[in-house]
Amino acid sequence: MSTMINELGLKEIIREIVKEELLKLTLKLTPYVSNEEMQDIEKAVLEEDLTDDNFVDGMKWLGQ
Repeated sequence: MSTMINELGLKEIIREIVKEELLKLTLKLTPYVSNEEMQDIEKAVLEEDLTDDNFVDGMKWLGQ
């Protein structure tokens, strides 16, 4: 018994698998941050530094 998949369907399946694997890789490569380190980070970043002007829209950056 065989299943036929059209080219568009195959591309979508591959796209989803690649997304999942990239997310897994990203999570594995993200370093652990202890509570003490996180508090230090929060102290170092001022609330006024967190404006939309200081961030890049990741989806736009990826062309989506």
